[in-house]
Amino acid sequence: MYLPQASVTEILAAASKLNPSADEALMILVAEQNAPDLDVLRRALAEKGVRFFGGIFPAVIAGARTHLEGAIMTALPVLAPPRVFPNLDHEDLVVPDLEIPADDSLTVILLVDGLGAGIPEFLAGVFGQLGPAAHYLGGGAGTPMTQRPCIFTAEGVFQNAAVLAFVPWRGSLGVQHGLKRLDGPIVVTAAHHNVVKEMNWRPAFEVYRAIVERDAGHPLTPENFYREGRAWAYPFGLVREGVEDVVREPLLVTVDGGIQCGGGVPENTVLHVMKGQSQDLIAAARKAAETAARGAQGRPRYALVCDCISRQFFLGQHMADELEAVAREVRKTDAGLEPEGMLTLGEISSSGESVLDFFNKTIVVGILSDG
Repeated sequence: MYLPQASVTEILAAASKLNPSADEALMILVAEQNAPDLDVLRRALAEKGVRFFGGIFPAVIAGARTHLEGAIMTALPVLAPPRVFPNLDHEDLVVPDLEIPADDSLTVILLVDGLGAGIPEFLAGVFGQLGPAAHYLGGGAGTPMTQRPCIFTAEGVFQNAAVLAFVPWRGSLGVQHGLKRLDGPIVVTAAHHNVVKEMNWRPAFEVYRAIVERDAGHPLTPENFYREGRAWAYPFGLVREGVEDVVREPLLVTVDGGIQCGGGVPENTVLHVMKGQSQDLIAAARKAAETAARGAQGRPRYALVCDCISRQFFLGQHMADELEAVAREVRKTDAGLEPEGMLTLGEISSSGESVLDFFNKTIVVGILSDG
């Protein structure tokens, strides 16, 4: 359900209309423009006695359109109350026992602070408990380049946090980005969490600048790095056997010549500098949706799209073409679903039986089915 206005009053009215049962939880995805005070919203919802979880995002998706304001709401069956995990930036992060049995009829929806630290460690902890039997789907909440509290449940509004909802429906997933390798392979010879310090034993920015300037034909500096210098057009692709490279967004240059990325990059990782074209990204999105629709089993009940906000830089006016391509494939399911979702600061899923990962510049399409 798309709500054009995300006021507390409108959301409460929609919650009453959806009327979730004791075994359901409301998922509430709020667009950042004209968003309500999240603390006021969560207290009002808590007073109604319903389960809920959500986040604030750059935009929400309804069908083939993005909306800079409003909210997406749906009632989902859950095996337990949505569970929040604060303090993901803690150096000694340990994921407590999830106490949820994992099988192929479980989909874990994860919303995280997309600008927070500790996301790779958190995801590794979740995957270490539930493994490849479960399906994983979600993305990063927040506002680009400005970190603030963006995850909410009945327990509060959180920064550097994640919330998990355990949905007893089988998830069929498609994960694609459509970017191509431009230069490499390159070895990350020094890194710390999401900062690449050295590549090929040289300062990371020095190596990266030479590649970008040669292709783009304009200077790249720490000051113009992301927008004017177009670092957004030249992300890193971390090599993964048998699947697309995992993309990491280069965000800024550190004082010592490293590059801070939108996700963790381990030392000794082999990567390439990537580049993309609109038609390739649209084709990849269509393939992700086609894969999800083709793999759906049982009765399809819900389609969730997590589409990286930075894909808009590549696509521009063609963003609508990407979402229409996704919607056409999703509508081919027996249920004729209309996709919903959000533009994200990083995307969460796993490819086949690979580890649970945090992606950049990627689109994840999930179709949840019961029976």
